[in-house]
Parts: sequence; C-alpha cells; structure tokens
Amino acid sequence: MAQGMNNSAACREVGINRRTGTRWRYGRTINSADGEPRIYPPIAAPKRAVSTRYLFEDERITIADERRAGSSIRAIAALLDRAPSTISREINCNNENTSGLLRQDFPKSSDLSVHTAEDLAAVAAELNNRPHKILGWDTPA
Repeated sequence: MAQGMNNSAACREVGINRRTGTRWRYGRTINSADGEPRIYPPIAAPKRAVSTRYLFEDERITIADERRAGSSIRAIAALLDRAPSTISREINCNNENTSGLLRQDFPKSSDLSVHTAEDLAAVAAELNNRPHKILGWDTPA
C-alpha cells in the first residue's frame, strides 16, 4: 500500500481475501462469546528509528554552548555520548561556513597581516550582526 497500490491489488500480492486486507488495514472490534469486545488494532508498518548518524538540534545547541564555555571536543563527546569525530565534524562544518563568509572580504591568497585590527574587528562585527535563519532571523551577537 505504501508503494501506491490500492487495497485489492495489495491483497492479491499478499494472497489474502480483500475483506481480510481491509480488516488488517483498519483494525476491527468484535464481541466475544461472553459479550466482551475484542479489539484488533490495525497492522501498521514499524516506525523507523531515527538514525544516530545525525545530530539532534539539542545536541548541536549543547555543542555550541560547550565550545563557547571552552570545553574540549573530547569532553563534549563524552558529555553527549558520541564519538569525538562526530563533534569535530559538526564544528568543522560550521567553520567552513564562516570561512566562506570571511572569503568575501579576504580572498584566499590575501595576507591578513596587511590589515589593521580595526579592519578585522569591522569584519567580525559584520559577521556577528548578520541574521541567521536557525536563530529565527536574529543575530548571534
């Protein structure tokens, strides 16, 4: 049925009567010999487990908070019961985005020593005041 078949075609595929397939799909309630209702719930596909390969949003928030507090990658990994490589990958992913934003002002081959501290502070302020979608279009600073 999940592949777009109708009830009759799915029942033929499985080799059962169409009425049985309808009962399996929607469930049914019947009264037993002693008058008690017996409820047969519908057969549902098992829920897919969420993959542990990906980080949840609360884990990403914890990583950001712990990095801001100065915790090491291994300490964060132990706190979240994750591999340090997973935490490192998440941090580097965010660094890549920041690096790309920095490249708008400083090309890859440019020497940062020629820029004054005020220039660097101005670029940092510009990045910190840029709204982010994940923050509800609020600024991180």
